[in-house]
Amino acid sequence: MTIKYSQYFDTIYDQPEPVGDNGALYPDMDPGIGRGGHYSICEYRAGVFDERKHRFCIVWDEDHDLRVIRFIEDVILEGHNRGPVAITDLAFIGERKGCINVFTKDHPANPAELYKITEALDCIGSDQPDPWGASVNEPRMLINDDQDLVLAYLKVISNLWGISCSTIG
Repeated sequence: MTIKYSQYFDTIYDQPEPVGDNGALYPDMDPGIGRGGHYSICEYRAGVFDERKHRFCIVWDEDHDLRVIRFIEDVILEGHNRGPVAITDLAFIGERKGCINVFTKDHPANPAELYKITEALDCIGSDQPDPWGASVNEPRMLINDDQDLVLAYLKVISNLWGISCSTIG
């Protein structure tokens, strides 16, 4: 059964906890990627009469912190208010160590655009009940593991679920 995390988007696939158990075979290893990484695939549709859908991925760490849902909802609402960043700009969203971490669908055109996106997400994060900072397109901030492994993991998810993301290479 797939969980309904939000009224603003549907969850089409959900890993409620880390998948796999490296610890069973290798007791000294952490389970899965990035100490228990797992993910959910979500789909947002702008309106009842708008058939276009946007898929994005929530990347969870071992604590499956549901506070990230409120952040995503606030990004959706800000986008409706013509904010500088919309949910349709984002491909991967996660929380780790008190920071929201996202990968945009496309590379920002220049450093000023990247700064604008980061500032907008920082602003949304600082308005949360438990304030968060933000990072954009930084693999080791999204998942604490080897950068090449993180990018490979994101590419597999992207390919499996049709998530458009040129920023993972």
